[in-house]
Parts: sequence; C-alpha cells; structure tokens
Amino acid sequence: MQRRLVLLLALGAATPARGEGEAWFESPPVLPAVVASSDHLPQGLCRNHSREFLRQLRNYTLWAVQMFDASTKVPEGVVAGATYQMGHFDECVRASWGEVRGQYCLLELSYRPLRPHGGQAADPYLKDLPPQLHVWEKLKRTRDYTKVARDELHWALCLPASCAAEDIQAALDRELQVAGERLGLQLSARVSPRLCSVAGRDPPYSPGEITFVCVIGTLLLLLVSSTWYDLKNYPADGSKDSLDIGAGEGSLLKNALLSFSARRSLKSVLNTRVSHPATDASNGPRFLFMVLIIFGHRMTMFVGHPLDDAYILDRIFLTVSNGFILNGTLLVDSYLVISGLLLSYHLLIELDGHKGTNLALALLIRYVRLTPVYMLIVFFHATVFHRMGSGPFWEEVVGTDRDRCRENWWTNLLHVNNYVHTEGMCMFQSWYLSCDFQLCAVALVLVYSLWRWPWLGYSALALLCAASAVVPFLAVLLTRADPFLVPIAQHVRDPVDSWYFRNIYIKTHNRAAPYFIGVIVGLIMFKMRSSKFKLGKVTSHALFALLVWTLGTATMLAAFVFFDPARPYSAVEAALYASLHRVGFGAAIASYFLLIAFGQCGVYQRVFSWKPFTVLSRLTYGAYLVHTLAQLYDHGSLRAPRPTAFFSVAWMTMSDCTFAFVTAFFLLILVEAPFRAMEKVVFGRK
Repeated sequence: MQRRLVLLLALGAATPARGEGEAWFESPPVLPAVVASSDHLPQGLCRNHSREFLRQLRNYTLWAVQMFDASTKVPEGVVAGATYQMGHFDECVRASWGEVRGQYCLLELSYRPLRPHGGQAADPYLKDLPPQLHVWEKLKRTRDYTKVARDELHWALCLPASCAAEDIQAALDRELQVAGERLGLQLSARVSPRLCSVAGRDPPYSPGEITFVCVIGTLLLLLVSSTWYDLKNYPADGSKDSLDIGAGEGSLLKNALLSFSARRSLKSVLNTRVSHPATDASNGPRFLFMVLIIFGHRMTMFVGHPLDDAYILDRIFLTVSNGFILNGTLLVDSYLVISGLLLSYHLLIELDGHKGTNLALALLIRYVRLTPVYMLIVFFHATVFHRMGSGPFWEEVVGTDRDRCRENWWTNLLHVNNYVHTEGMCMFQSWYLSCDFQLCAVALVLVYSLWRWPWLGYSALALLCAASAVVPFLAVLLTRADPFLVPIAQHVRDPVDSWYFRNIYIKTHNRAAPYFIGVIVGLIMFKMRSSKFKLGKVTSHALFALLVWTLGTATMLAAFVFFDPARPYSAVEAALYASLHRVGFGAAIASYFLLIAFGQCGVYQRVFSWKPFTVLSRLTYGAYLVHTLAQLYDHGSLRAPRPTAFFSVAWMTMSDCTFAFVTAFFLLILVEAPFRAMEKVVFGRK
C-alpha cells in the first residue's frame, strides 16, 4: 500500500495535475502511521514495536493513542511562519506499555516543487504578496535573508524508543520519495539524535558531577564556618576598617579563612565610597548596558526559534529605530572602553605613586580575580546543568553546550577560546572575557611604556589605534563579509555555528579599537587630574548632546543602510563601516567620561553615580556569566512556539535580569569577593 505524508498547506505548493486523483488536502494519512507501517524499518525490536503500536492504536489502547496524540498530524500556520509543529513532548515520553516506550523526535522536513507552478513570480523582496499569487511564492526561500524561511518544517513524531534515529531516517527517505512523486514535490527529512528524547535514559552521575557538588559543598562550608568565626571573634566596632582583611595583625591562615566571611564580603559589596567623578559615573552605564545586553540575548531566542507567527520578524528590518536592537552588539564595546579607561587611569596612578610596578603580578592578580567564579560556571555547564530539565531542544541546546564545555574548558581557563577551538566554544558569551584579558595584557605593557618611555609609548599607542581600525577593514574587505553581526537565524540560532561569529566577531584584533580609546581617556584623566579646567555648563550640555547622544545614536542607526537585502553589496562600504562604527561608538562613550570629568554635567554625574548603581554595577560580571543559563534552560525546555510580541520579550528580560543579578549576588558572596580578598592576603595588598 502506498504511504502518503501530510504536509497540509506546505504540500500544496505544487497542485497535482488534473487526473492525478484526489486533491492534496483530501483524506490525508498521518506521519506516525506512515513511519510505523513502513517496510523500510529494520527487522527487530523497532519494527516489532512499531507494528504493535499500530495494532493497539486500532483498538484505541490508551498508551498507543497517547503516542499518536502526541505526534503532529495536521500542521497549522505554516504560511504565517509557524514552521515548528511541536506536538506534545511530555505526553509522548510518558507513554509506555511493557517494553514499548514513547520516543519524541522533532524531524526537519524540507520541501520544494519538482516542477514550476507556472504562475506569476513575486518580487523576492516583497513582504506583503498579492493574495492571488501561488502559495509557493510565499513559502519559498528567496534572496531576502531577512525573511523567515518557510520551506523547512520541524515536525513532532512519537514512535517506539527502540527505533534509533537512523531507523526512522531510513523509513522516511523511502516514504517521502513516494509521497513526493505523487504530490509533485521533492521531500527530504533529517532525523537528528539530539532532537530525539526518551524519558529515564540519564546516565549515572559522573566523577565530574560529583566533584562539582563537592566543590559547592566545600565553598558553602567555608562560607558558614568563616562567617561564624568572624561574628564570634570580631564584633563590629563601628570603625570603617574594622572588617577589612589586613586591617590588623593576623596569621595568613586566619586571614585566608576570614576571606570567606559573608559579613566581610557583604561589606565590600555595599561599599559606596566616592573615588573619582568620572569613574564613579561608570556604575550606572555598566548596570544599564548589562540589562540591555541581557535583553539582546533574549531577543535572539525569537530569531530562528519556534514562533507562532513570523509577521513581526519578517518586517523588523524595515524600521530605522529597530537599529537599536539589530545593531545592539555595539553595547558590548562600552565595556571595553570602560575596561581600558580604568586600567590606564589606575595603573598610571600606581606607577606615579610607587615609581614602578610588577606587570606580571598585575596580570596575575586580574586573572585570580576573574577566573575562579568564571570557571565555576564553566564547570556547572559541563556537569550538572544538563540534569536540570528536559524538552524537545534540551539535548540540542544544553547537551551541546555541555559537550563543548567538557572538551574545551581549558581554552576558557587560559582565556584563549576566541582563537582556539572556536567551533566548540563553551559559553558563547565568554569570548568577551578572553578578548578583555588579552587586551589587558597588551595595555599593561603599553601604559607602562607611556609612563616610562613616553615617546615609545605614544608611538605604540598611535600604531595600535591605527591597526585596530585597519585590521577589521581588511578582514571584511578580503572576505566580503557583512560589516557587523546581522541578527538573522543562521547567526544567532547557535552563534558558535556562525562563520562570522567565529572568524570576525569574537577576534580581539577586530574588537580592540574601543579598548584603546578607553586607554586614551584614562591617560587624559591622569594627565589632567590636578587641573582646574572645566567647560562651561552650556558648552558641556551641548557637547554631551552632540558627542554622546547624537554620535552614539547615529553610529548605531547608520547600520540601517545594510538592512536592505535588495541593496547591492559593496565590500568597500561594508569594510568602512566595520572599521569605523566601533571607533564612533567608542568615541561616544569616551566623550561621556571626558565631559563628566572636565565639563559641568552634574545631572548625569549624579544620576549615574547613584549609590544603588554602585552596588548593582559590582554584580554585572556575575550577571554576564549566568544570564544565559536562564535563557538556555528556557529554550531547551520549550514545549510550544512562542507568541511574537515586544511585551513578551520585555517580560522575559525582566525575569532574566532578576535571575542573573540575584544569582550574581550569591556568587559574589560565595566565590568572587572571597577570592578577591584571598588575593590581597596572598599578595600582601591592602
């Protein structure tokens, strides 16, 4: 008996010729029965269980009907862009009887007509097609990369767990060929083992997972015992330094133990003492930009992932103001400017006060401050995170991340993962940490040269600034790449799989310009630290509006010219923007700090130096490390397509931020602050 496959409206892309029998929408068979009854299933348990499933289905047996009910039979909304037909995951994996257990697989089915439909062709860049056109004009993939593809469906299928992915693939290959010939379509399917799930197949706990639990237990034990010892022996006496490590005499072991005191860590977190008007005014932007980065990463969960309607995404590139979202990766550059500024300014202060410093020790101290909490999160990704949920995409999303972290954790440890094994990067956002650390190593030598040998330092600074603009220009020009990471499905569904992300976006030599701009700002602030120079109030606010708001906004929105897929590509134009847009945005951030330091922008200084911002800014590092955990968990456990609405994104961003900053607070108390205090104990720093 010839098997047929239901593809509903998608299969209507090619209308059967007159005389070929019933129309494509009449009495269609369903996919679970097509595969279960296929003669191309291998002999053995898979075929036997599939036949038993069909027999019990005819008898209305509960477990068989549950498996059938959990599969997609008739898809909905394909033309609207609802290409994920996800069935019912939990009903499938809970269904069982004897040796037969339900297995949920999310197939990837591609289709296209075998013959042209003969109707009028549509403009490939037109979003709203005339209703009289053939449906294939809406469904087909075109040169418009901003359009959500509708020629590939993801289809839920519930079959016996004894059928391996390759068994299902073998049956589908033949059955789709038969169905395609009848319907005038070329049909193909891919069955990925990572998109097939069976309940109760978790392996026993690994040594790595046990070790992670022991590490957390040890840290908690240190936290409790240190806090108890601190409270018992060092009651607060009101002195501002009474809780500082090293404030009094004590053994190395005792001070090391006290480093883990929650009371002392909390004191360091809540400290809001004033340092410098400009550096204090970095606290507000650090917090607000982190919220926007979390929002941007949440937005990527809506691009290339299950949606119930693609109408908004199809048109998001048409509005200029959306450039704030679509070119939002520029926000990361603000942290590079701040990092370069703080390193330059504070290192020059130290060099001037102590007439020298140990650069290797300075780099080691930065490594010790940043790495412990970072590697704890990497350890979590590689071990127990995978055991915390399930879902149609769990193995593909969380399982893939687990495997990458298990294989390449050492590249994170050495801060080289933006150059080494980038195709298996653990924690896609961790590229920034490597980039920042590498630039810190360069900047330490550069700033020392500026202090010790000014002529050499200024020459090196000029050369590095020029190179940081020329190198991304050449990278884009020679590869004919996009000028920035365009947030389309192939770039953001899994950033690590994106060629642009791996080869251009995360490379330090393409991201260096904002950092060196920050170094220049720190140098200017150091040179003028004793100066009484102040711009007038009107001039200050006029320059703030021009250099901060206007330049920053123009730099982000200028990307709009590249959002038009019908516009001819110019490699020179793309290379120029790739070279200059980070310089422009970095200059806008630099102008903010210079105007705070040497202008009369008191309102901005007061707002962004607000004491709650000071506290929250200390949590941004931890929030950056952990916020993707909530997003990966959410995507991996997703059971149904999402509604596409800005309010939905905003609501989920608020939950992401709450999770990220609350978790960051506990990590700061448990790991980050103790290891910073330990660093002071070990290296004898106050």
